[in-house]
Amino acid sequence: MTRPSTVARPDLRDRAAIVLATAASVLAVTALSGCAAFIAPVSASEETGESPFAVATIPMPDLGPVPEPDPPLTDAESEAERIRTADGDWAGVLAQYPGAARPADPFDSYVTEAEYVEVMQACYESAGLDLEFGYSTPDLSGPPASVSAMPSDEGQAVAAWSCRAAHPFEVVAPLANEAELGWIFDYLSRFLAPCYAANGLDNPPPPTREEWVSAWPGYLWYPTTGDRPLDPEFQAALDEACPNPDRAMAELREG
Repeated sequence: MTRPSTVARPDLRDRAAIVLATAASVLAVTALSGCAAFIAPVSASEETGESPFAVATIPMPDLGPVPEPDPPLTDAESEAERIRTADGDWAGVLAQYPGAARPADPFDSYVTEAEYVEVMQACYESAGLDLEFGYSTPDLSGPPASVSAMPSDEGQAVAAWSCRAAHPFEVVAPLANEAELGWIFDYLSRFLAPCYAANGLDNPPPPTREEWVSAWPGYLWYPTTGDRPLDPEFQAALDEACPNPDRAMAELREG
């Protein structure tokens, strides 16, 4: 059995997965240079022929230079990260089923984003697992953007873990270092959350900088647009007006 679901935004790990997306725009450059601006969607409403909304941005605060990333992982470090990820995932299985027996390392091959859904669907289905698909559009059109297993007992939970451990993403770059994490937190708390708030999208107050950095890569706080999917045009305009930290870091490093 499969179930559809709408995926509005990636989670924090995938945002680090965790943290840098889409292409640059004139508005993003304006925002990053410290000037207030407004953006309206390209399409017009059918009734008036005018833009149905405007999206605000805010001045970019001075966060200092973007810290330099750590060098790429060695093969040994990448392998250690794969094992660490599988261990962490298994801890989640044990939290639900303390008596579960861990299979031998099922690693088969790394997968790319382009093939992930197809590979994981095949693995989950071969294990007899129910599936849930996620879509990047509210109307569930187009191919699925994600797939998840829906285990109902211990054996199925172990089988689902085995599929995830067998076909992980390869980690070739380290997660953000402490200096980068501090900059990201400053960006989130001093620009992204206030930028969302300027568009009527409020978020809970952030933790302290030290708490957020020390909890990484755990999900402690990250500004979001809420649980309900936004109008696709509004979402696209908002992403231009309030770019995510990965995009901002990439643009500043390039510039």
